[in-house]
Amino acid sequence: MGEVRQRDRQKIPIKGRFDKVEGPKKGKKSQKKSGASSLKNKEELKLKKVNEDLKKGQEKLKTKNVNKGLKKGQEDLKLKENQEKLEEGKYIYCIIYSKEYQSFGPMGIGDRGDDVYTICFNGIAAVVSNSQTKKYPLSRKNSMAHEHAIEEAMKKVCTVLPVRFATIADGEKQGEGKVKRILEAEYDRFTRLLKDMENKKELGLKAIFLEDVIYKDILEKSESIRLMKEQLAKLPPEKTYFKRIDLGRQVEDKLNKEKEKCKKEILDILSPLAEKVKSDGNYGERMIMNTAFLVKKEKESKFDQRIKEIGQKYGPKMRFKYIGDAPPFNFINLKIDTRKY
Repeated sequence: MGEVRQRDRQKIPIKGRFDKVEGPKKGKKSQKKSGASSLKNKEELKLKKVNEDLKKGQEKLKTKNVNKGLKKGQEDLKLKENQEKLEEGKYIYCIIYSKEYQSFGPMGIGDRGDDVYTICFNGIAAVVSNSQTKKYPLSRKNSMAHEHAIEEAMKKVCTVLPVRFATIADGEKQGEGKVKRILEAEYDRFTRLLKDMENKKELGLKAIFLEDVIYKDILEKSESIRLMKEQLAKLPPEKTYFKRIDLGRQVEDKLNKEKEKCKKEILDILSPLAEKVKSDGNYGERMIMNTAFLVKKEKESKFDQRIKEIGQKYGPKMRFKYIGDAPPFNFINLKIDTRKY
């Protein structure tokens, strides 16, 4: 029995030393492993959440884009439906002499490539194209399309009566019936105007002073302005504010007087060759004139010669822009109330 207890006592300390020495080491390693595992799990959860948020954001953006595309599609469809609801009519560009159908090409207003052609009645015709019966805004693009059709008609028939921008006839046969009624009802007026404008064209002249030349010329001709400018140049700007304003007014006054003088001289040369003269408003302080002349065909060459003479005389201090072979836009702008017919 004693031996047994001795062996038991021996086993206990061995086991105890093992527990005391090895046990704690094993415990620290386990704690470190557990902490690392916990940190890894947290990072994985955080990354998982970021991925989930990113996925949600992508889905939200995709849904937003789909909704945006759907909305645009609905708007385009609505616009198309509204356009289809608009009636078709005839856009009227001008009135000409014509006994038969003529085509001037696919240049109609509205960017649809509509053919510009004639609707005839008893020797006169309306130059038209198919068009939606809508109000066209007076944009540069639309006004150029309107004028281009009239210019092309003039190349073929010479005499044209421009019709006011955005004149559209509606009704039966997409407005063709109404156009014919207009031609019939206004026949006397149209034929009278056509006869009055026959073999006549509009010629335009713009003249503007060259900046350096005209101001130098004013200084040379006005001693008081020149002396005042020289005196002001010697003084500090802050002490000459009001005097400089006064100098500017004196220069402006001289410039305006010079413009009126030159304009009168040029008109005295050209006006006797024109049937009618119309001056439009000037733009810019140096513009002298912006004038249209209605000239008979037989006087055109003489008018051209006078323009050359004016250029030689005033060329050193002016720049000219001479516009020839234009429809009489400044002298005829037919107003047709299509609702009456």
